[in-house]
Amino acid sequence: MDSDSTMNGGPAPEAPKPRRKRAARKAVAAATVRKAVRKRVRRKVARKAAVRKVARKVVRRKVAKKVVRRKVARKAVRKKVRRKVARKAVRRKVARKAVGRKVARKAVRRKVRRKKK
Repeated sequence: MDSDSTMNGGPAPEAPKPRRKRAARKAVAAATVRKAVRKRVRRKVARKAAVRKVARKVVRRKVAKKVVRRKVARKAVRKKVRRKVARKAVRRKVARKAVGRKVARKAVRRKVRRKKK
């Protein structure tokens, strides 16, 4: 704790001079203005913070949507490719079967021709 001059037997500090009425009023007015300004500044800061928060939220939502869109697009592409591959496989199978049928038909015709002769 700091030692006070009165504690050490020193002279008592002078009492503050009473302010004149006008000066007192001026001081009160200045204090009120400062207070109002501070409030205004704080409000502005709070508003800016709120706006920033909202902006961040919006950006976050946009990014999330973009990610989802990309995911969906990738999924669609994969599905498309899968279908393409499946179609190709089916076509190959059909072609193979057709070749088999053709060969079988040829064999049957050959047999028929032989019998006719």
